[in-house]
Amino acid sequence: MADNVFFKALEAHTVWKIRLRNYLDGSSQENLDPDVVCLDNQCSLGKWIYSEGQNYQDMGAYEQLRTVHADFHRCAADIIRKADAGQAAEAEQIFRSTYVSLSRNITKLLVSMHSQTKDSDVA
Repeated sequence: MADNVFFKALEAHTVWKIRLRNYLDGSSQENLDPDVVCLDNQCSLGKWIYSEGQNYQDMGAYEQLRTVHADFHRCAADIIRKADAGQAAEAEQIFRSTYVSLSRNITKLLVSMHSQTKDSDVA
């Protein structure tokens, strides 16, 4: 069961990264609103964090995940604002640095949480 939960959370995060990449590339038909994107409880992963994910809040990584995920959404909104303002180079620079770093941290935290559940299943 835990395998599926963390796999779905990671998949939801990956889908969001692709959406933003497509937006920056100009290949997206979506109109991303930075005032909505900045909210960390609107995407699939955010909804999971604030609902079923709370079952894992006793893990140290849960609070880190919640915080990094919120930072991730604020960063994504900043990227969209810059792209919409014609500051494509700045948006791309933030995407390639801060955004990618936050994204990697989210992935690492989800993997860590998954590993902790596997370890506790064995114990």
